[in-house]
Amino acid sequence: MLERQVRAWYQARSVRVFRDQSNLAAGADAWERIRTELERSAWLILLARPESAESRWVRREVDWWLTNRDATSLFIVITAGEVVWDVDDFNWAVTDALPRAEMEGKTGKEPLHVTLRDLPHDPALRAERVDEAAATIGATIRGLSKDQLFGAHLREQSRTRRITQAVLAALTLLAVAAGSGAVIAAQQRNSAVAQTLVATSRQLVAESTAIRDTQPDLARQLLVQAYRMSPTSQAIGALVMSPSIPRVVHTADYSDDVAFSAGRPVFASASRAEVNLYSTAGGLAPEKLSTITGGSASPAAVAFSPDDRLLAIADADGPLRIYDVTDVRHPTQVDTLGVLDAEEIAFSAQAPLLVAMDGAEQVSVIDITKPSEARTMSTLPGSSTGGGLNSAVAISPNGRLVAAQNEDTLVLWDISTPTRPRRTATLAIPGSAAMFHPGGNVLAVGGEDDTTRLIDVSDPRAPFTIATVSGQRLGIGAVAFSSDGETLATGAGDATVALWDVTDRLRPALGTVLKGHTGSIRAVALSPDDRIVASAGADGPPESPNGSDQLNGTVRLWNVAGTRRASEAAAIDSHDGSTPAFSADGKLLAGGFPSTIWELSESGLPRDLGTVPTFNQGQYAVRFAPNRSVLVAGMPPRAWDLSDPRKPRELSPRSSESDGVSVLRFSPNGELLATSSVGSEVQLWSMTDVAAPRHLAGLPGSTAAAIAFNNDGRLLATVDTEGSVVVWDISRPGQPTQRGTIEIVDARTTAIDFATRDQVLYVGTSAGAVTSWSVQDPDRPDRRGEIARHNGAVDGLVHHPSRAMVASASDDGARLFDVSDVTRPVEVAALADGRTFSSADLAFSPDGRLLAVTGSGGLSLWDVDSDTLLRRLCAQSQPITADQWSQYLADEPYDPPCRT
Repeated sequence: MLERQVRAWYQARSVRVFRDQSNLAAGADAWERIRTELERSAWLILLARPESAESRWVRREVDWWLTNRDATSLFIVITAGEVVWDVDDFNWAVTDALPRAEMEGKTGKEPLHVTLRDLPHDPALRAERVDEAAATIGATIRGLSKDQLFGAHLREQSRTRRITQAVLAALTLLAVAAGSGAVIAAQQRNSAVAQTLVATSRQLVAESTAIRDTQPDLARQLLVQAYRMSPTSQAIGALVMSPSIPRVVHTADYSDDVAFSAGRPVFASASRAEVNLYSTAGGLAPEKLSTITGGSASPAAVAFSPDDRLLAIADADGPLRIYDVTDVRHPTQVDTLGVLDAEEIAFSAQAPLLVAMDGAEQVSVIDITKPSEARTMSTLPGSSTGGGLNSAVAISPNGRLVAAQNEDTLVLWDISTPTRPRRTATLAIPGSAAMFHPGGNVLAVGGEDDTTRLIDVSDPRAPFTIATVSGQRLGIGAVAFSSDGETLATGAGDATVALWDVTDRLRPALGTVLKGHTGSIRAVALSPDDRIVASAGADGPPESPNGSDQLNGTVRLWNVAGTRRASEAAAIDSHDGSTPAFSADGKLLAGGFPSTIWELSESGLPRDLGTVPTFNQGQYAVRFAPNRSVLVAGMPPRAWDLSDPRKPRELSPRSSESDGVSVLRFSPNGELLATSSVGSEVQLWSMTDVAAPRHLAGLPGSTAAAIAFNNDGRLLATVDTEGSVVVWDISRPGQPTQRGTIEIVDARTTAIDFATRDQVLYVGTSAGAVTSWSVQDPDRPDRRGEIARHNGAVDGLVHHPSRAMVASASDDGARLFDVSDVTRPVEVAALADGRTFSSADLAFSPDGRLLAVTGSGGLSLWDVDSDTLLRRLCAQSQPITADQWSQYLADEPYDPPCRT
């Protein structure tokens, strides 16, 4: 009986140690839950020491108990300090281990107590003391004698010290945590507080999600605090998805324009006061690189030259300026042109030409072959009225066509001969923004009629509208194409940015609508890699006398993949179905076709180092050997030394010939390799000498569907022709022995992987489920749990190298699961980047920070390391203010999760 009581006590305390509540941020209803548990309890066990006497939680619990219960149900365990009883009360001049204000004069007679101070160092003597104390407590609260409580078998266990050692461990842990106090309902109290923390964490995640676009800095802070209070699956999932929260740059006065550098992670922002250059590298908060002032302090537009050397600044109240930005930290002015009051500018992508539209809607065509001697080649006349508030200019990529747009007229000019421009067409189209498609044959025009038109200008003399998109309000003030021409971004007066899929230009499809600005969108731009949309608008708290926010502005940076929001750290274009493979040190990633090597860093995009000439057929799985900078592919296996990844050195004999394989896996120690191709059995190879692999055995009936080694390399799981999992004993790899079989009902096995520590096998099925199986007894695998979240077959499955996490991929994207409880997997996040994941494969980096997922047309990388993501969120945002804290955590003392 005492054995059961003590064990429950020990287990609860070993799992959850209730720390001093003065350091615990609980929710507003924590006390209500604790009081409920106190009401259900028959005894209060108080672990007394000076620290507990100062704890507000202990004081409150003791006060409630002595007010609502008889003092005879209070049992004191003295673990430190002094407790001295006088005639009818404690001697408070000496007693320092009890809360005086709550207990003085309220007990009537000396409460029951035991002493666990100054325990002997000798383990046997300590065990006897603790055992005696446990027996006293247990006998008292159960109303039994010690002999009845112990029983014969307990006395025997006491003699062998097995139970007393367990009790000692439990009470030692309790003594460490005694500063927080304890009750017989300690487990319930801890559970109540934990539940409150979980609930508050989930609420903060929900609040963060709700404001992530409008108040991204605060959203990041709430998310960090949510994880800090309780790392729930919701908090972890939100962390993984947090790169989709926009980054924000606040500008002096409202932001007029934004432009990306052509080949560097740099953008320029123009406001009424200045032009600033920022770095977007590493996904962190944009770093200000330099500030350009001067002129009339009214820069209206900015543009980078295609060669990245020049930055043009249009000044609404002054001359057009050109700067050399080869060194973005130290821009140097190289020329000031005679074009005055320019409001719109654009470089040609291929010709050394710059066009600028002034306030009278006249367009200057400028030759910048020599930037320091730039000269105007011709001037295109503006409208008859001039001075329109809504105007735009665009130049075709080849520099032969200029589109000049005013409020209600679009004029096309042929400038093949820049000194003799020819008007080719005039269209009655209301517009205020224009940009040519990278292909040059389509022009996008955004208008005040809330539409954006795609105009075919293949024949500049007969342009015609091929498609019109709408849905935004208050006029379209900005348009921008992606560099691949597949996405069109449109910014409107209703503070939204719409992303359109224009792969089919006749039928554009609306993707994501970005909402976060509070004022009209004045400019949009896409980064050269098409992964970031920058939007400039009027935002912020009102500052002008009439309450307008037009004196404030922001540039928001949105991570995108095509027309969707993106949360991945990076995306790489590669051949469909490529298999990702990380090097042992996590610094290299191999994949794609042909097999490409990328260098990885903690911040920044993967850097292409070149290719390895593996195979020219459709099966091209590759793997790095564990603990070696060696890449292996093919069957028979061939190896390349990547000590210098820029110069792969083939280790296999030149005369050897091999074919590509679709599945390739190393054992954990790297000594064995399992390979297979479609239509072939799995083959085992000895890789002791990677330059000369030695064939060991084939596995009869196995297929290329999937292969997985367990953590000690003694078991291998394969898939047979019926779609069942077969577990092999490969302790003697030359003579593999078939052990158990896992049959999947009404489905086939499509992916498998072992847990990195436990003998658990995860199985992905054609029905979209992930099931877990214990293979502690390989002859009889035991089904433990299942979660079905995919709509199609699970094509890829991988277990995290150090955490209880599994990643899977299907046509509908990749998903992360918390498998801390293998019987009840919990979905953490659904990962999507605009690609599909047909025939996907996945891999975690060795340190577990990155997840690589292959999909149609490329490979995506997600950062799944909580510590890295938390540091990034803090670096991207200002600390939460006291007022903001009180709004979301009113019952908690102000304690920002991110310190400056």
